[in-house]
Amino acid sequence: MGWDESFGSRIESGDLEIGVVGLGYVGLPTALGFLEAGFRVRGVDVSERVISTLQAGENPGDDPQHDGIIPAAESDSWRVGTDCGELLSSCDVIL
Repeated sequence: MGWDESFGSRIESGDLEIGVVGLGYVGLPTALGFLEAGFRVRGVDVSERVISTLQAGENPGDDPQHDGIIPAAESDSWRVGTDCGELLSSCDVIL
C-alpha cells in the first residue's frame, strides 16, 4: 500500500476523519488536538461514564487543560461513543 497524493492534500486541508480509541490520559488530549486543528474526530471508549460525561461537554478526567474545550454537543466534527463499528467505519485514520 503506497502513499496516495490526495491523502496528503486532505491532511493539509483538514479534510480527514480521525478516530481515537480510548479517551483517557493520552486519547482525550490527542482527540481534542485533532479537533482544534480542524479535523473531524470520532472518539471511542469502553467507559459509559467517560462517554456520557463527554457528551455533556464536561471533562471526564482531572486535567484542567481540557476544561472548556470539550464540545457541548455532538456535531459533524465531534462524535463520541462506545460502538467502535459505528463510529470508526468512516474514519480515514484510526489511532
